[in-house]
Amino acid sequence: MTGNTESFHEFINLNIHHNGASNLDHGIYLTSGNNLVERSEVHHNKGYGIHLYNGNTTAANNNIIRNNRVHDNTTTGQWGCGILLSSGNGNQAYNNVVFGNFAGLCSQNRVSNSRIFNNHTYENKVYGIYVGYSSTSGTRVENNTVYKNGTYGIFSGDGATTTTAKNNIAYSNTINFGLTNTSSSNNLDTDPLFVNAVAKDFHLQSNSPAIDKGTTISGLSTDFDGKPRPKGSQFDIGAHEYQG
Repeated sequence: MTGNTESFHEFINLNIHHNGASNLDHGIYLTSGNNLVERSEVHHNKGYGIHLYNGNTTAANNNIIRNNRVHDNTTTGQWGCGILLSSGNGNQAYNNVVFGNFAGLCSQNRVSNSRIFNNHTYENKVYGIYVGYSSTSGTRVENNTVYKNGTYGIFSGDGATTTTAKNNIAYSNTINFGLTNTSSSNNLDTDPLFVNAVAKDFHLQSNSPAIDKGTTISGLSTDFDGKPRPKGSQFDIGAHEYQG
């Protein structure tokens, strides 16, 4: 499904799957700005799951990708992302569950001021979250829970500048953090005491070291579940705020 040079498309409550025969056959492909992709399941496509891209331009601006399940899209290599933010400014991906892709969420290639927050990304083949490659600046990676990805949990480098990584849990990845040219704070890479990681329940137990150990992030008032944040004295680390 493609959004062309017009803007203000809404893709809501869709199930998009098994598209194409090549790595250019994506689930949702947006080349313009101010679009919304919400509450959709995008899976088992030959290309990327959700792809924002417009060649060497920067026309795919201010798109919002939220509350989606994006998984088992099969393209591999540098561009093998479940959700790819590219070719634009001010794009946001939040409250998404992303797994089983080559990489989970990516901000790369002629992109500025992307924001990736409150997502779960787990069991992707190489990267949970990837930031980099050719003119990538100002990406903010915040309040994500990144678990058991094949190589890196959160990676920033290879052309990325002025990246911020804050309040993330990266646990049980081969390498939890690989951050270059990145301002990093309040990230957790020790056991966060999930309720049941095997069953993919990444809520926090009452004795989790992530509780009340984050820093306030301006503009965020709810967690992945839509519950209030902060609940205690300050933000918890990761996508879920412990509710008690």
